[in-house]
Amino acid sequence: MSHALDHSAEEVNEMAKKNNAFILMALKTSANHIGSGLLNAVADANQPTDVALSNIVAALKTGAVAAGQEIARERLSKLI
Repeated sequence: MSHALDHSAEEVNEMAKKNNAFILMALKTSANHIGSGLLNAVADANQPTDVALSNIVAALKTGAVAAGQEIARERLSKLI
């Protein structure tokens, strides 16, 4: 059975670098989706506030889902 303590410092550093790159990729994907969704949500300055808020919430959800999908894709690609 392999434990984290069985890895050398170099191996741990390499794993940390890969995880950091992966986390940054997921965050960028999420930020891109949220950013474009927010721009679309407030594109109509004359829309009612409740519609704008609903669109903003939808944009945030879409960004979160996109990040989750990116994480799932990355993890699944490592299994194949």
